[in-house]
Formats: sequence, C-alpha cells, structure tokens
Amino acid sequence: MGGVITELRLQLMFEFAESRVQVCPRSCNRVADALAAFGSKYHSDDLVTWESVPHFVEDLVTSDLAASNE
Repeated sequence: MGGVITELRLQLMFEFAESRVQVCPRSCNRVADALAAFGSKYHSDDLVTWESVPHFVEDLVTSDLAASNE
C-alpha cells in the first residue's frame, strides 16, 4: 500500500500546481466506497465495461439524494 500512496503523492506534486487531500468518511461517500470495493476485485489487466449504471450504484445515489432532501 505504501507504494501506491507514494506514487499518488508524486503525481500530485508533479502534475498539479496545488493540491489538497482531505479525508471523507465512507458514510459520507457511499457511492465512491462501493465503486472502489467493486473495482478492487479485478486485476489491472481485466476489462470491465458497463452497458448501463450498475443497480447498486443507482440504489446508493437514490438513497443519498433522498437523505440530502430531508
């Protein structure tokens, strides 16, 4: 994991004039967390395509939108 963090840090330093990294709890970004978990199950050379948005993403977005309108 340390190599990934180092690579990200270097990319931010060399590719952007300014950057800021902030922590967001999983509960605040369930869609991103679900997509990251989904993607972590595949190898880097796997080809994953979608003809439409996966149902689990639709459900999470709908849930997030409903919560934000309360």
